[in-house]
Amino acid sequence: MKIMKRLLTVLMVAIILATGSSCQKTVQETTEQSSYDNSVHGEITFQEMFDNYKGVDPHALDECIGMLEEYYQENSDDKDASKTVAKIYKDICDIYELRQQQMVISEILSYLDIGNEEMADKAAQDSTGLLLLANQGRSAIRNALNGPYGEELQKVIDPLQLHVYQETIDYTPEMEELANQSSSLVMQYLLEMSMPVSCEFEGKTYSSDETLPKEHEEEINRLLWQTREERIAPIYAELINNRNAFARLLGYDNYLDYSYAREYNRDYTSADVKAMLDNIYEICAPLLISSTSCIGDASLNNPLEMSNEEMFETLGDSLKQISPELKESLDYMKKYGLYTMGNEPQRIQGSLMEPIYSIRAGCIFIKRNNVLSDYVTMIHECGHYNNAYQVYSPALGNINNLEILEVHSQGLELLMSDIVKNTFPAEFGDYGASIVQRKLKVILSAVMIPASRSNASNIRKRMHNR
Repeated sequence: MKIMKRLLTVLMVAIILATGSSCQKTVQETTEQSSYDNSVHGEITFQEMFDNYKGVDPHALDECIGMLEEYYQENSDDKDASKTVAKIYKDICDIYELRQQQMVISEILSYLDIGNEEMADKAAQDSTGLLLLANQGRSAIRNALNGPYGEELQKVIDPLQLHVYQETIDYTPEMEELANQSSSLVMQYLLEMSMPVSCEFEGKTYSSDETLPKEHEEEINRLLWQTREERIAPIYAELINNRNAFARLLGYDNYLDYSYAREYNRDYTSADVKAMLDNIYEICAPLLISSTSCIGDASLNNPLEMSNEEMFETLGDSLKQISPELKESLDYMKKYGLYTMGNEPQRIQGSLMEPIYSIRAGCIFIKRNNVLSDYVTMIHECGHYNNAYQVYSPALGNINNLEILEVHSQGLELLMSDIVKNTFPAEFGDYGASIVQRKLKVILSAVMIPASRSNASNIRKRMHNR
C-alpha cells in the first residue's frame, strides 16, 4: 500500500538520524542534485503589505471572467486570441494571489489579538471570499479549456494543475452558505483552542499558559485537555455536520470521503487509511518503547532565554551547514520581516506558516513560551517557509499534498538533530531521539481517532498490556 510504504520510509530515516548515524554525505548529495525554482521574489515587507492594504477590487475578477467568456463561447475575430486568453488566465491568477495575500494579513492580525471579534469575523469573511473566488476562477478556466482556444491555453498551465481546473464543480447558493458557516466555525474553533484553560490537581489550580511541574506534567495536561475538549466539542460537532452537509451536496456520503477524493491531492482513500491503522501499532509501538530507554532528560519545556534576533542568528549558522538555499530563504524572511514571534497574552497559542504566493514566499507566526520548544518550532515552520520560498506554482491551481508538505517541516527537524544537539548540548540532551519519540507518539495517536473506533478499543488494550 502506497501510504504504508511512505510511512516506513519516513520511520527508517528517523531511526537512522536518531541513532546518531552521520547524514552529512546524504545532505551534500541532496544539495548537489537540487533544482530549486529561483522565481523572482517580491521586495516588500509584511509591514508594507499591511500599511498599503486596500483590498482587491471585488469587480476585477468578474471583468476578467467576462472577457474570458468571449473566447470560450465561440471563435473570436481577434488575431491574437491565443495570447489574449493566456493573458487573461494570468490576470485571474494574479487577482487570486492578491486576495490570498489579503486573507493572510487578516488572519495574522486576528491571531495577534484573540479577543478581537471584529478581526476574527474579517478573517472568516476573507477566507470564505477566497474560497468562492477560487471556485469562480477555476470554473472560468475550466470552461476556457473546453472552448475553441483550450488547446492553446493548456500550453501555459502546469500539466499537473490541469485536473484542478477540469474537475471543478460550480458552487450552488446552498454550498456558498455552508462555506460561509464553515469559515466562521473554523475561526471559532481556533480561537477557543487558543484560550487558556485551568484545572484542579491535588488541591492546586493550574493553567495551560504556565510552566507545569515536571513530575506531574502528563497528568495535569490530561486534565487541561479534558477541560478544553468540553469547550470545543459543540463547535467541532457543528463543523462536522456542516462539512458533511457540504459533501452530500456533491454526492459523497460524508466530508471524509469528499476530502480524500477532492482535497489535498492524495492518491489514496480513507478506506486505505482505515486498513492501515492496526498496522501502525505493530510497527510504531515497538519503536516507541525501544526509543524510550535512550531519550534521557530531554524535555523541550525547559526554559530558553533567547531573543528572536539570537534565534535567527543561531538558526542561520546551523542552516548554512546543511544547505546554502536554506540560509538564503531565512535571510529573505528576516530582511522583509515575514515573521511574527512573541509571547503577548492576547496572541493565539500555536504556530503556523502561511504562504504568500504574490511574493513567492510566506510568513511565519509563532507564540513564544520561552522554552526549548520555541527553537524547534522555528525550525519546523522554517521548513514550511523554505518550501514556499523555493518552489512556486500559481495558487489558484494549487497542487500541494498535505502529507508531503509536512516532510519539509518535520524532515528539517530531523536533519537538524545533530546540529541542534551540539548547539544546546546541556539543555537538549538526546535531541534526535526525543524528536523521533514525539513523532512516534503523534503517529500512534492516529489509531485513537473517532473515525477508527472499530479498531481503537482493541489497540488501546494491547498498548496498555505492553
